[in-house]
Amino acid sequence: MARIGLDMDGVVYNFENSVRTFLVDEWGYNPEELPAPIGWAIDEQWGMSREAFREACHEGVDAGVIFRDGDPYPGTAEGFALLREAGHTIHIVTARTYGKPGMAALNTQEWLDEHGLEYDTITYAHDKTVVATDYMIDDKVENYDDLLRAGTYPMLLNQNWNQDSAGVKRGRVNTLPEFAYFVNALSPDPAFAKVMLEQLQRTSFMQLMQLLPAKLKGL
Repeated sequence: MARIGLDMDGVVYNFENSVRTFLVDEWGYNPEELPAPIGWAIDEQWGMSREAFREACHEGVDAGVIFRDGDPYPGTAEGFALLREAGHTIHIVTARTYGKPGMAALNTQEWLDEHGLEYDTITYAHDKTVVATDYMIDDKVENYDDLLRAGTYPMLLNQNWNQDSAGVKRGRVNTLPEFAYFVNALSPDPAFAKVMLEQLQRTSFMQLMQLLPAKLKGL
């Protein structure tokens, strides 16, 4: 079986929503002024300075809202279950640095426990290659490229802020269960996985799944 890497924010946890909740409830922001982000610079899109945004994140973590409040993305529990049932180990790698020392980790642990999301290890790091994984899903293009160079088969969770530029196509899925089906189909044969990953650069997830033998799809 395989070692599976999972990012938290933008993959498992809706960081944007938790920050919005804190800004509305504690800082008095109008939710209509905090639209869904279309890029990484959430502060600019919400009319905030970088300093003010970071301050809000620090306070939100310490208040037990950011990284602690809110539901997982749809399908998250199913995705975890599919990976666990297949015998894979789950390794969370997330760059959570806001709040007083230890608060981000505490909020993260409590949130994962509350939602029954079982994992084997959790590492706090910006560099997603510091943990050896066979497959990993992230929401950041730069992390995808780093993982690929490090020998991990990466996947992007499709988000507004990680779309490819013209002429570039990275492997991506729309939900964590899609990622789990992909991993479960390919993990028994690493050589086959490499071929399919290369094909995924040129086609969509659903098109690729149609090419897999039915017995491998896990459906």
